[in-house]
Amino acid sequence: MLIIAFVSIKSLPVHIEFVEFVMVRPSIKGVKKKKKQYKRMAVEYRHKKELLDYIDEGHTLSEALDKFYGDLTGKARRAKQQLISKWRANAVTINSACKTGHSRHLNLRQRGMATVLSKRAEEDIVLWINTLRKDGAPVSRTMLKLKARDTADDCGPSDEQFTASSSWIGYWTPPVVACAASLNVILLKVPPKYRYVCQPADISWNKPFKGELRSLWIDRFKEQLLSYKQGASERLRKKTELEDEIFCIQKTLDQENASKKIAALRKKIDNEKFTLVAPSRKDMADWITSCWEQLSADTIISGFSKAGLVTDTRVTNPDHEKEVDVDGLVEELERHHIAEEEVTSEDDIGSEVSSSDNDSRYADIDSE
Repeated sequence: MLIIAFVSIKSLPVHIEFVEFVMVRPSIKGVKKKKKQYKRMAVEYRHKKELLDYIDEGHTLSEALDKFYGDLTGKARRAKQQLISKWRANAVTINSACKTGHSRHLNLRQRGMATVLSKRAEEDIVLWINTLRKDGAPVSRTMLKLKARDTADDCGPSDEQFTASSSWIGYWTPPVVACAASLNVILLKVPPKYRYVCQPADISWNKPFKGELRSLWIDRFKEQLLSYKQGASERLRKKTELEDEIFCIQKTLDQENASKKIAALRKKIDNEKFTLVAPSRKDMADWITSCWEQLSADTIISGFSKAGLVTDTRVTNPDHEKEVDVDGLVEELERHHIAEEEVTSEDDIGSEVSSSDNDSRYADIDSE
């Protein structure tokens, strides 16, 4: 998978492009993909038609196997018999292929399969991407897919014929990389786990940005806990009423009927326990926008300066990470059985394999 992210800084004539090649995930259970044995063989359509015509003449399937595959026995013969049954089900396609001059083909593509956009349409997509990147907006694979499908609707192929699949995106991105090379983009290989000293975002942006975002998360948690505490008396009253109702049911109803009603009432009691509510997508978008806007220009410039990408001698005062006290919040969550045990990177599944991965990361620098 090829991931490309562009960053544009208003006051700085530098564009940074990061390209990351994601390695295949290691097998956690130790089960590896079997090697190909190349046991299946494709058959021409004319051979399939010849065999089906032989059966249509009145011969049995067993006679057809003896004539065309007389050397097969046992399991191989039964497998070929099942395959012939599939051919008979696709007789219309086989006859059509032979009539249209495709009798020597091993497979047929449906109309629209492997449809690609015209060169003009792809140039329009490149122009759209460059416009967004000029404004500092990154273009994700999902955005590219949606834009490509909109372009396909305008130039002809339907959604069924052109889906902008992952394979299309993978084959489409090399022209973009080639275009970047024509603009004097220099590829610099970054050793694994060393981006914090050469990537401006990791040097000075992410820490204050994530700190502010974390504070918004914690404030939301505190609001939910406060709201839950304020309704404690009302919940206690409801719980007492439900427990009294359960006691009455146990005294009056038989065991079979009582167990169902008691289970339903106990479920209502459990629903009164504190549960964290995740923020909506709109809230998350607002948070991210707010945190990004709070980053000062000095913080942005300092990242490029420390990475050695700024040639002047300007002095900057980057933002500092916002300090947030989370100890009280964690204790409160533990009291409500929400917080779990501390999990570190060493507890991650496959951490031993991940730590030895030598995934390649590239930083593209285009200096004007």
